[in-house]
Amino acid sequence: MNTRTVISLACAAGLIAVSGGCAQLEKNMKSPHPMERNFGHMWFNSATQVYPALKAAAPQNERTPRRDAEAERRTATITPVAAPTTIAKAPAPVAKPTEVKPAPVIAEAPKRPRVTAPPLPTIPARLRAPKATEDRGLHIEEVRPPAKPVAPEKGPLGDGTRAGELLAAAQRLVGIQESFDERGFLTHLLQVADVDIQPKESESLAKALYEKLNEKDRVYGPAHSPVAGDLIFFHNTLDRDKDGRADDWFTMAAVVERSDGDGTVTLIGYARGAIRRMHMNLKHPSIRRNEITNKTHNDLLRAKSMEDRPFTAYLAGELFASYGRL
Repeated sequence: MNTRTVISLACAAGLIAVSGGCAQLEKNMKSPHPMERNFGHMWFNSATQVYPALKAAAPQNERTPRRDAEAERRTATITPVAAPTTIAKAPAPVAKPTEVKPAPVIAEAPKRPRVTAPPLPTIPARLRAPKATEDRGLHIEEVRPPAKPVAPEKGPLGDGTRAGELLAAAQRLVGIQESFDERGFLTHLLQVADVDIQPKESESLAKALYEKLNEKDRVYGPAHSPVAGDLIFFHNTLDRDKDGRADDWFTMAAVVERSDGDGTVTLIGYARGAIRRMHMNLKHPSIRRNEITNKTHNDLLRAKSMEDRPFTAYLAGELFASYGRL
């Protein structure tokens, strides 16, 4: 096939295609618009309108013969349902009328005569409390009449004997810390017992009393059983000459108050700045308190000081010198 023949066939095919397209275009132009002829597509349901608003709505009383036939068929096949049976309601119970009981009549109690309280006693002007000033906020307590003075309790009295009067005078002075010292305490006891002693110059009154009793053979050693009213003499209860040595004899005299069966003696004397009630036990002279019974055996008679030498004695049992009796 030569070139001229090929060209001719191609031209003929092109003319055929152009003429077919023009005919189709004319057909489409003359045909109604797709929106007017219920145009359908594979993506849409045939019964679905693309633009329903562009189509005129059918009258409401228009019925399709096919739909009417289906409605008649359905009506014929529906079985009439019996009307529900009406259930009679039970009559409501009639409430019985409540009996109204008459209220009991309560008799009124007789009225009691009104009692008027007696008037309050008038407080004398001298006993009235002055009114507090509000701006100052003063608080003044009620003024009460002064109480009657109470007579001081009397101390123990002696039985008239020297020992009894000596002990009673000592008991009345227990607890005094002023106006008395060792010499003043012993002087008061000797005056009550009517004993006159004139010590030598630079001699203690306790030593002078011991020497006088020793002349009459009325001094006793540690084996003596003391009784109430006896005297007890002690050494070195203080450093009288301030030399730091335990060489001060008969520095203290006390009065026996009682003696227990275990050897503990209760005494009254001036020690460590006051007139005290103290204890002494010569059976246990270096023991201050019994750890089992918690009973005091020996009290401190000498005040401790930093200037004291080693092995200085402080307890009553360690400082004991002698017993004596007037």
